[in-house]
Amino acid sequence: MYFSQLNEQEKQIILESMKAVLESGELEYEYHSRLGIEEKELKEVIEKFPNLDDSNDGSNDALVINNCLNEICYGMKFTEDKWRKYFTKNYEDVERVYKKWAQLRGWNPTGIR
Repeated sequence: MYFSQLNEQEKQIILESMKAVLESGELEYEYHSRLGIEEKELKEVIEKFPNLDDSNDGSNDALVINNCLNEICYGMKFTEDKWRKYFTKNYEDVERVYKKWAQLRGWNPTGIR
């Protein structure tokens, strides 16, 4: 629902964020405590991309989008080289997409859910 209101470039930023969280190894053994979902569930959301339904705040799709963007923007730290490995856009673009997606939901503050 909210995800579908984003343009293709913004959706791509979300996919890159999810893949960076999954592939970087930064959250190994911490998926549930930091994302609210297990690694397997993150993989399932990535596999069905772009067919995501984030209409329910507690759905895996909404949790993955929110919590992966939150990790990228405010949790995980990337060197410049590592950033370029996962992202085609800069940090400010990722943060802008996160804020836009959250505002579409009516969420003023961003953060882990």
